[in-house]
Amino acid sequence: MVPNNRIVKSEETLRVALFWPRGPNIYHLFPLSLGYLKSNTVDPQFELQGFDCAIEDVDAWDSKVAEFLSEFQPHVVGVSVWSAFFPQGLELVRHARQLNSEVVTVMGGVHATSYPVKTAQIEEVDFVVAGEAEFSFTAFLTELCSADPDWTCVPGLYWQADDGKLCQNAMEVVEDIDLIRFPDYEFSELDRYISKGYRMRASHPRNAPIWATRGCP
Repeated sequence: MVPNNRIVKSEETLRVALFWPRGPNIYHLFPLSLGYLKSNTVDPQFELQGFDCAIEDVDAWDSKVAEFLSEFQPHVVGVSVWSAFFPQGLELVRHARQLNSEVVTVMGGVHATSYPVKTAQIEEVDFVVAGEAEFSFTAFLTELCSADPDWTCVPGLYWQADDGKLCQNAMEVVEDIDLIRFPDYEFSELDRYISKGYRMRASHPRNAPIWATRGCP
């Protein structure tokens, strides 16, 4: 359980590590979601760093993951998961918790959105952010830094209360998509993906994915 108080002093920067698990085919799948989180988390109090196990070609327990966590010392570890590589995502959370028992763990992405209750019931997962997270993730981090967090104001948030009861908030859809900032392709290392053969079934050697809709057609 996460204690109902701040985890950092108000004058400190909240360090957030975002992980993309190993498992996706780097030639056809790109971690666009991490780029969206980065570009839409604009509060200078939050420092985001990413680690892509797919492009690094390492598993959750690899020494590179441990080195990144040891150097960055994040207060929060977030993992975006699809069902196909959910086991790797869970191992990342467990690895982070083993290295630092005080770290706050969050899961989001397709799998967490499809199975939020089951995901939130996992012991090592403190929170689940289901649905669109460009704005709700910032709201979550803001509450995490407050003296008296009000988790009920974070759309799509699932968590377990101190008494073990599972709590959940309704997901919200951003009606005006122009409010969502374009993804930070540099944060998601697009050039590195392209250099390693990423094509997304396109014939042109340089291409980048965009989201024109939300969810599967």
